[in-house]
Amino acid sequence: MEESIFKILTEGGPMALFAGYLIWQTREQQKRIDGWINQISDLEEKSQEREDKLRARYDDVILKIESEKNSLTQTLIDKVSSVISKLTALEKDIKFITARVEKVEKKTQE
Repeated sequence: MEESIFKILTEGGPMALFAGYLIWQTREQQKRIDGWINQISDLEEKSQEREDKLRARYDDVILKIESEKNSLTQTLIDKVSSVISKLTALEKDIKFITARVEKVEKKTQE
């Protein structure tokens, strides 16, 4: 096969040599393009990996913030409930003291 290609190039004149050059050039360009495609594929994979890591970190941060929010909300609910209980007890105590003071006032007015 090489002999026939060599024969065509030597006997075909300048056009055959130019055609051979174009074939060689096309193959070389295709090799470079294949290399670039491989580089682009590698870059896309690395980019996807970085994106996945960033997304995972973002998800972790969101989960942490939601957890903290829920914890703070529960703490606030507990504290408000405690304050309400204390206010209710204080209200009872004030009513009791008010009733006693009124009894004392009635006794002192008699």
